[in-house]
Amino acid sequence: MARKPENLIYAVDDKPPFLRLVLLGLQNAVLIAIYLVYIVIITKAAGESEKLTVSAISMGMIAVSIATVLQSLWKGPVGSGYFSPPVCSAIYLGPSVLAAKAGGLPAVFGMTIFAGAVEIILSRFLHKLRPYFPPAVSGFIILIVGIQLGLVGIDQVLDIREYGSPAFEKHILISLITLSIIVILSVWARGLARLLCSLIGILVGFVISIPLGLLIPESVSLFLNPIISRITFLKLYLLQF
Repeated sequence: MARKPENLIYAVDDKPPFLRLVLLGLQNAVLIAIYLVYIVIITKAAGESEKLTVSAISMGMIAVSIATVLQSLWKGPVGSGYFSPPVCSAIYLGPSVLAAKAGGLPAVFGMTIFAGAVEIILSRFLHKLRPYFPPAVSGFIILIVGIQLGLVGIDQVLDIREYGSPAFEKHILISLITLSIIVILSVWARGLARLLCSLIGILVGFVISIPLGLLIPESVSLFLNPIISRITFLKLYLLQF
């Protein structure tokens, strides 16, 4: 059994209680859902409708769930055996927006499929390519991704894409409260509160946004429709691709 680091509550070989597993799974689902904002940005860049955007988000959630199962159950060439949920990567955000503006979602699909095929091929030679990616190079790549994520985060916090008054003060207040709760619970809390720090912070921010008028019923109703009924949009774009 692997030795558990002191800063971890559960190591690789530990099995948390069932209730904590459920809550941790819920927290990961919430955290993964945050990255679905990239899909919204790409569909808006392609000039697609709100209905199709919701359908694209649904398909993204289904794809993430399937990939999570493959990553956690199989070991070897497919998965690692670890609970490692994938997310919509910020690395593809810039090129995807350019592809969406140039050729719509069919261009994004084609680019993503080709990039995925290249990654699959390169993964077979990753051990030989590691000497060409020292910490200085890989660290710089991570820095660029972090900057891009930061720009997207600031955009969403300030809500500068909205028409009319963006209500900067309200967005900044909610973002600071949410971030503060997550940091405080992650550093100083113990037990379940520390495990679910991200989920607690997001829920508090969600609740605070209601009396401040930033959460309108129309935006919530979009996600109450059946997910499966939204899958049909793929038929049109796959045929176009």
